[in-house]
Amino acid sequence: LSRRYQRLLLSENFNDCSFKVDQKVFKCHKLILSAASPVFEAMFYGPMSQETEIRILDISPDTFQLLIEYIYTCDINFEQQSLETLIELYYSGEKYILPDLVRNCLEAIREKLRYQNILPAIDLSFYMNLQPLLQTCILFFKKYCLDEYQFFREIKTNYYHIAKKCLKFVVQLSIDSKNLPCFIKEWCQQECKSLGLNECEYKLVFNDLELPNQIKDSEPIISDQTCFLPKRFFGGYNYIERVYYKACRPFEVHEGFNEFNVNVKTDRFISLAGMVICSRLMPQLTTPCDTSISYDQEYCENLELEIMCDNEIIHEQSIEQKVNYNCDVNIYLSRKVTLTPNMEYRIRFIWDRSAHGAEYPCALYSTEARGVKFIDLNMGTIFKGIKYSNL
Repeated sequence: LSRRYQRLLLSENFNDCSFKVDQKVFKCHKLILSAASPVFEAMFYGPMSQETEIRILDISPDTFQLLIEYIYTCDINFEQQSLETLIELYYSGEKYILPDLVRNCLEAIREKLRYQNILPAIDLSFYMNLQPLLQTCILFFKKYCLDEYQFFREIKTNYYHIAKKCLKFVVQLSIDSKNLPCFIKEWCQQECKSLGLNECEYKLVFNDLELPNQIKDSEPIISDQTCFLPKRFFGGYNYIERVYYKACRPFEVHEGFNEFNVNVKTDRFISLAGMVICSRLMPQLTTPCDTSISYDQEYCENLELEIMCDNEIIHEQSIEQKVNYNCDVNIYLSRKVTLTPNMEYRIRFIWDRSAHGAEYPCALYSTEARGVKFIDLNMGTIFKGIKYSNL
């Protein structure tokens, strides 16, 4: 049926209405549009029915083309559309009461949100008054931007200035985020630039915002240029450190038991740059009372690393580095690995015969943080966290 409707749309046969969007005219069929949308039904068959040519002033021609194609065929490649187009299409779905289109657009937008585009998305959603979409954007902003080093680095180099009313709305919904004052300070400095003021005069702009007392109390801290940037990051990467709960029996490498596995799942696209595991326990001393003997405090960690998805190895490398006993092994990947949302990845560490007899401390750790889920396949784990950047 959709193919027949598509042919009907392309051929323009039997059309009985048209829409003018800028200079482009779309010829359509009242019955098909009315069957899809109660707004079109009222437009064509209600008591206030309009003329056959209708002017559209609030939607671009390209987006209106997608809207009409969706009504006729229910088929749009959402992945190929830009974020701005999807937001405009979402608006079109709300305007013409097309709930399936609204839902599909919201899903596609959620997949495309990144720290590079979140501010334009919030700004556009705010001024188009798209409340469900705006709530989605604010949630992403709070959860994945305000606590991330990459976001603050991004707005230093590629800043997008949201309007004052929009900022106040963002503040209202993000009031509990401890890094919010840093973002407000950056906004105030950029506002000074747009007003021709010196950046040092941003306090005038700050006071003009009339923010809640909770934020006003942070002003001395902001003035002192003390920002609450993320707790830990390594070389520009974010670090998720799992919370330690309880010690378990150590993991001992021996014949037939020379590998350790952990699964990782994320709710968004991230670029995996590295990970942290426990280093070996200090070997038991054969002559503990003889203080004249010097024992090495470090050893050479030698293992193979594999990352798998759907039973296929997507990354492998050899690890060889000097580390201290009873410490951490910081592993940096030779190339970054992109993790796709809701896909489960297995990270495998494999030791050769030279490591037989070595023991690694195992513990129970937290299983989820910042949208990343850790699935331990043993009782206790040596896997302490990951280093990554958002995409």
